[in-house]
Amino acid sequence: MKKLFLSFVLLVFAISTNAQLIVDNNGKIAIGVEYSDTLSLKSQLSISGEGRSDAHVTINTYDTDHALYINRKGGSPYVENSAIYAVNNELYGISTNYGIFTSAFKPDPLYDSSRSFGLYARAGNCGNGNFGVFGSVCGIQNGAGVYGSTLSGPCSSQIIGARYAGFFHGNVRVYGGILTATDISIDSDYRYKENIKTLDNSLDQLMKMNVVSYNIKQRSIEMGDSAKTTTNLYEKDSPILKNTHYGLIAQELQKIYPDLVIEDGNGYLSINYIEIIPLLIQSVQELKAQLDARTVSDLSESKRAPLVSDMESVVVTSTTLEQNVPNPFNESTTISCCISDDVINAVLYIYDMNGKQIDKYQISERGNTSVEITAGSLSAGIYMYSLITDGKVIDTKRMILTE
Repeated sequence: MKKLFLSFVLLVFAISTNAQLIVDNNGKIAIGVEYSDTLSLKSQLSISGEGRSDAHVTINTYDTDHALYINRKGGSPYVENSAIYAVNNELYGISTNYGIFTSAFKPDPLYDSSRSFGLYARAGNCGNGNFGVFGSVCGIQNGAGVYGSTLSGPCSSQIIGARYAGFFHGNVRVYGGILTATDISIDSDYRYKENIKTLDNSLDQLMKMNVVSYNIKQRSIEMGDSAKTTTNLYEKDSPILKNTHYGLIAQELQKIYPDLVIEDGNGYLSINYIEIIPLLIQSVQELKAQLDARTVSDLSESKRAPLVSDMESVVVTSTTLEQNVPNPFNESTTISCCISDDVINAVLYIYDMNGKQIDKYQISERGNTSVEITAGSLSAGIYMYSLITDGKVIDTKRMILTE
């Protein structure tokens, strides 16, 4: 190891013919510094400076393109070859450990066209896969192969909480390609939410949405180089450009559901299509309730008494189920309904979100009536209630019990 270290020193010294080599009394070596009686070297090897006491080798450079340039050529086939191979296996449980730590950060912002990359990597022209950056989490502990954050500082196990190929804290944008996933899940636990309210009239709002077909325009982006060149955002034969797409216009949707439209830093709008799905579900439920009510009304109409005269008719009562009030509730709530006179058996059933029956209430009154539901032994959560008359489901609605 000492021979290898000495060879490296001699090589650097031979290349830098104008550099001065200094070895102090402790065997520490400096290259490219003027000798001084007061010189106290801090690193075992330092170039153009005294070095750092927390580093064995330091390099200080000014006005150069690269602080360290390694040009590796050749190598053995069928094995892993590295221009730089760094190992940091002696880890400590309460420390933050890095295999490689890089920083391209200026404390004072530069408001110009400059760029900084903490790590810039390129790969290409290999037949069995090319990866600009490869990260994996190994062992048995939680973590992420790639961690990205808009916050400063390292991640922690409390943030990760599981094992991920990639973990991102902040907004993520994909340009010029298709994002494909086997499954997508959205955080929707009841414990994450507050101010929960049941929606009404979603069908009316849905009817205002203007669904259009369209094609994507080609766009250009600026490359991350000093020449400030640009390139097309999408490949020439990309299906994104060739295919016809279907969707909504963000500016139009913004007038109906402004919270579903997101504006980026350049003023361009995007749509949260995921949250339109619950609106579609609510609209289907409203439409079904309307159809069921119309069916009951038609059946009752066919059984009504004959007209007394052209100016009189017999009023027919329809069977309907109303939304509970209040909703959400924490102690008790009232469910109102109207039971047609020709109904023989009417029952109100309560279910949990897994479809398990929690309770049932026999309704003996006809016409407008109500049932009071108390929290009792029920735990906080979302429940369903259904009105069934003579074996037929009239309607199903949701109610929310809070702590």
